[in-house]
Amino acid sequence: MMKLISAIRELPVLEHEVMGQGILELPYPGASVVPSLCTACTAAFERRLLVGETKESVLAPIIKLIDKLQSEDQDFRATAGYTAIMKVLTATGFKEKRME
Repeated sequence: MMKLISAIRELPVLEHEVMGQGILELPYPGASVVPSLCTACTAAFERRLLVGETKESVLAPIIKLIDKLQSEDQDFRATAGYTAIMKVLTATGFKEKRME
């Protein structure tokens, strides 16, 4: 898992002229990486989309990275996905909130 986490941290992120650089971080290292039965581990990264990004465009390079690591190590297994989408009230007045 550490090989994957380190590689994810090296992925380039987009930059928006007003909002700045996108982030992809483990917000709480002790709680964001949780081992399970010593055979699996879950890492929960925090990622907020920039204008023009989609969840698919953010996941695509991570999935490509997982495929590369799996081709290099036949014992390595990983998946990537998203768990929740929250849209909250902003300065522009957007206030939809939904969980998927």
